[in-house]
Amino acid sequence: MDRVQSANRKNRKEFTPTQLKKEALPFKKDVRKPSLAKKAVEHIPVFKRMVKMSDEEQLILDASLSLTVALETGVSMGLDDLKSRTAMRRWLDLLSVSLPPEWGIHRMIDRLRNRFMYATKSKENFREIIKTHSLARNGWSPSCQGRANKNVPTGFSCGMWKLLHVVTIGVAEQRGGKNLVESGMMAPSTKTFSPMEAADTIRDFIDNFFTCRPCRENFVQNYDECENNRRCDRLSDNIESATVPDWKELPLWLWEVHNEVSVRLVKERAALSFERKGVRKMVRVKDEVKAIWPNVDSCILCFNDDGTWNEGEVFRFLERSYWPDSEIDPKHDRLLTFEDDNSSRFGLLWILTMFIVWLVYWAIGKQSSSIQTSVLAARRLVSQGAGVSLGVSKKARTA
Repeated sequence: MDRVQSANRKNRKEFTPTQLKKEALPFKKDVRKPSLAKKAVEHIPVFKRMVKMSDEEQLILDASLSLTVALETGVSMGLDDLKSRTAMRRWLDLLSVSLPPEWGIHRMIDRLRNRFMYATKSKENFREIIKTHSLARNGWSPSCQGRANKNVPTGFSCGMWKLLHVVTIGVAEQRGGKNLVESGMMAPSTKTFSPMEAADTIRDFIDNFFTCRPCRENFVQNYDECENNRRCDRLSDNIESATVPDWKELPLWLWEVHNEVSVRLVKERAALSFERKGVRKMVRVKDEVKAIWPNVDSCILCFNDDGTWNEGEVFRFLERSYWPDSEIDPKHDRLLTFEDDNSSRFGLLWILTMFIVWLVYWAIGKQSSSIQTSVLAARRLVSQGAGVSLGVSKKARTA
C-alpha cells in the first residue's frame, strides 16, 4: 500500500476503498509516446540525459511489448484444446497478481480475462482485444537494443526475460496474490499462486505458446527434470504455509535458469561458428563468466569473499532491478497518470522548456562552453514563472 500512499501525497487527496481496487486505481504507469519536442532533442548530446528514459520506464516498455508480442504470436499455435486454453487462462491470472498493480498493461490483461470465452473462440477475437490495447511505442528501449555484449539478448528475448523476472519477483512481493486479496485490492475469489504453481504456469505458457521451438523445447526439458536447479526441493507448493524465504526461492530459481541459458548459448554459438567456418573456437571459463549476471561491476555485494553467490544480496539486486521502489522518486513520478489530471498543460510546459533551451543553444552557438548554464537557467525560468504565461496559476501548478 506504500505505492498508493505515495500517490496520495503526490496528488494531494485520499482515495476511497473503491478506488483502491486494482482495476479502478486512479493512477497508472503507462508506456508513453515520446513528444515531438523530446524526439527533436534526444540525439543532441547535451540534452540526451534530460530526455533519457528512466530504468523503470524502460522496464515497463520492454516487458509490456514482449508480453504483447508473445500473446499475438503465441495464439498462432492454437487455442483449440482444453490444455492450451487452461494454460492461457492461468498465465493471464498469474500476470494479474504478479505485475505491479499500477502498470497500464493490466487493462489488456484484465480485458482478456474478463472476456476469456469470447477471446479464445478464435485467434482473430484474441488479437482484436490485444489490438484495442496497443502500446504507444512499437520498439524496445535502448537497454534492449544494440548492446556491445553479445551474450546479452536483445529485442523480444530481452523484454521477455525482464517480464519473467518481474513476474517471479511480483509473486514473492505479493505472496502469490494474497497481499492483494487481503488489502482489498482484488476480490476474495482471485486465483492465487504458490511458488511451485507460478513456476508451473510459466512452464505451461512457454510449452503451449512460445513460437521459438529450440527455446521452448530446451526450457521445458530443463524444467521437467526435477533435480535441475533443485526446483522440486526448493519451490513450495503450499501457499498458506510458505515462508518469506520460500517466496524468495522463486525469483532465485528463475535467475539461475536464466544464467544457465546464457552459458548454454555461449557454447552453442561457438559450435555454430565451427560448423560455418571450420575453425574450432574454445569456450573459455572467462567467456562463461561474462555471460553470467549480475557481474561484479553491477553487484559486488552479490559475491562472497570466496567467490560464491550471496543469494540474499542477489535477491535484493533482483528486487531493485525488477520491482521498483514503492516510494515514488520525484524524477520519475511523470510515469503516474491520474484520471483527473490535465496533463496537456504539463506537456505544453515541457515543449516550452525545450523551445527556450533550443533558442539559447542556437543563439550561443557551438563555440560557447556555457550551454549547461543555459539549460539550468531555462529550467529555472519554467519552474518559477513560465506557467503564468500559459494561464496556469501557481496554485494549479502545485495541485
